Amino acid sequence: MVEDAGKTEVVVTREEKASGTAITVLVLGIISLVCCAPLGIAAWILGATELSDIKKGKAPKAGEGIAKAGMIIGIIITVLMVLATILGMIVWIVLIGIGNICRYG
Repeated sequence: MVEDAGKTEVVVTREEKASGTAITVLVLGIISLVCCAPLGIAAWILGATELSDIKKGKAPKAGEGIAKAGMIIGIIITVLMVLATILGMIVWIVLIGIGNICRYG
């Protein structure tokens, strides 16, 4: 507030809100964490896109933290899903090998 010779000037700023895309990224990340791991890939890709748009000024800066959080959750879940798939394949191959050894001696 600025006072000058009896006049008062009030400066009003508008609060910026996160975009719907940033919120969607976080929701996808949480859902991938709870029940549907493949959605982590979508959260990762959509989060990267949203952060790029924020950097270019196409999306509100207020959604940056939300988009980063959702993207990080998506990255972690995707990595864990890939590791679990690889481990599952190794176990499957070992079990087939043990079965063949037991069958054919």
